[in-house]
Amino acid sequence: MNLSTLVVCDSSAEKRQQIEELVTSQADLSLLSSTSRQGARNQIDGQSPQLVWLELDPDPTTGVSLLGALHQSFPNTYFLVSYQTLNADLVKSSMQNGAVDYLDAGTWQEQLPEVITRILTREKVAQEAAAAKDAEIKERVRKFSATADRMPAYNQSINKMRKTMEENGQEEVPLPPWVMPTIIVFFVALLAAVYFFR
Repeated sequence: MNLSTLVVCDSSAEKRQQIEELVTSQADLSLLSSTSRQGARNQIDGQSPQLVWLELDPDPTTGVSLLGALHQSFPNTYFLVSYQTLNADLVKSSMQNGAVDYLDAGTWQEQLPEVITRILTREKVAQEAAAAKDAEIKERVRKFSATADRMPAYNQSINKMRKTMEENGQEEVPLPPWVMPTIIVFFVALLAAVYFFR
């Protein structure tokens, strides 16, 4: 599984190139493109990257604010932040605003493979949960369809009985007023039983 990656960097061209080279050196990352902070929202919207690497230099406070806004708009995207040094307050605020991890330039070469492994594990769990939920919905629809398919046959048998009575010269006997509500309650109870005791 490759994580499509967008780099967001307003720092120097040299810093951007370092990050791009780091991304391309990882077998589990696929670099889509790089953009400025100003173009980040449009790029995420247009390219739908799985991972966004946001460099917090040169203005960490603004970078963290952007991180929070982007994470709110794209909650299914993973956000990774980096900064030149390890800063406890910056790590805390980044995590609170949706970052999956924080890398510092001094050790990011060693940190990145472990971070990618954690993200891939989370992605795999999320995909398995989505597949299980999809399978559950399909099973519910199948069970409901199977029950619904039997309902017209029941209505046909009532109509057949009425037609037979008419052909035999018998006056049509109207159903008592309690029959239809009873039938409806029966089918609602049947559907509830199928749902709760599957």
